[in-house]
Amino acid sequence: MKMGKRFSLVCALYFGIINTPYAEDTTWNFANVTDSGNHYGNEINISQSGQNVSVSAWADSGVTWDRNGRGRLNGSIETAKIDSNGWGLLNYNRLYDYYSGNKRADGHMVDNHLGTDMLLFSFEEAVSLSRLNLGWAQGGTSGRTSDISIAAFSELPALEGSDWSEVVNSTTLSFSGTFASVSTGGYDLTSIATEAKYWLIGAYNSVFGTARSASPGNDGFKLLALTTHAKEPTGDVSAPATGALMIAVLGLVIYRRRNN
Repeated sequence: MKMGKRFSLVCALYFGIINTPYAEDTTWNFANVTDSGNHYGNEINISQSGQNVSVSAWADSGVTWDRNGRGRLNGSIETAKIDSNGWGLLNYNRLYDYYSGNKRADGHMVDNHLGTDMLLFSFEEAVSLSRLNLGWAQGGTSGRTSDISIAAFSELPALEGSDWSEVVNSTTLSFSGTFASVSTGGYDLTSIATEAKYWLIGAYNSVFGTARSASPGNDGFKLLALTTHAKEPTGDVSAPATGALMIAVLGLVIYRRRNN
């Protein structure tokens, strides 16, 4: 190989390594995962590909009781209980403990039947969302679909005791929106051009944004999988790697001059 070609090859490798992106997609599968205990405020913690995520459940299930023992929802957010089955993540909010006749007041899916259920995903580093997969869904414009709302935050706002309007008005909010008739299977989220450490994903609530054909009060889903994209690197490489490559380039330059 001629020295000119060898020199060009080393330069290409040098600058290629500097500019090579290292971020890649990570798919988190939530089927039948283990939680930290059977209680309100529990978590699901998963480590994968050098990344960690903690998932917790929340709902505006706060109730104000009158002297006759009748309750009404007051919009206050409380911790819920997260769980998982073969179809994905579940949200047991505190209304699950109450009955309407002989039926529980709320179910185990992520729904908006009585208040709004949300799942909070807390990452160690900022990520963007690429795709989600609903294992089960209801409430959209067609069968097996659901309307969902998503919000992203650079720093976690106070949830306990707030309402969802206050959360959306947080100064750390970086994205908020609603997606109508999300079907089971994969759903692309690359249109959300946002990187954040904290993501709320839940049943449709108009305070997070509206969408054509989205309707409240009848949505429910179980979240089977979520694909995230790690924050893109700056392009810098470590000093030892840079130094070694520069020495190689300099050595070839000197060698070439001696042979001219």
